[in-house]
Amino acid sequence: RVHTHVAAHVHTPGAMHVLELGGGPGLLAEAILGRQPADYTLLDFSAPMLAMARQRNPGITCVQRDFLDPAWPAGLGTFDAVVTMQAVHELRHKRRAQRLYTQVHPLLAPGGLFVVSDHEPSDTRVRARDLHATAGEQHAYLAGAGYRDITTIFTIGALYAVAARA
Repeated sequence: RVHTHVAAHVHTPGAMHVLELGGGPGLLAEAILGRQPADYTLLDFSAPMLAMARQRNPGITCVQRDFLDPAWPAGLGTFDAVVTMQAVHELRHKRRAQRLYTQVHPLLAPGGLFVVSDHEPSDTRVRARDLHATAGEQHAYLAGAGYRDITTIFTIGALYAVAARA
């Protein structure tokens, strides 16, 4: 499962503060929390998805916001790690990714980890190319938003995960 591969790369000694963007039903939260204790905040625009996430992961904080809204980061706090899995394409165009990553940066503690998992464009249709960024494009967006130590941590078929530090 891709969730377990991402979770394996999100860890710190002791408990940590994690923010997940576009967490849906809480599968990644379940995988991360199964590996180590964390104060976990899951952000999603869908109330039904947040309800499923809360049921799957009692004790997490669920926040209903849309990361297309420029004010989405307000009042969230600081995190050791921010993760997002197959949600960045919900920006409806990959060119918006760098702006999102710029918004995430101040939410991370110094040296904090940002992990973005998504998939390569599945075909050559213009719409697929506009929605889904390649791993290489993710590297460029993260660099443009001021991250360092950017690396692709795994690739499974068309799925990939890219990690970077604030």
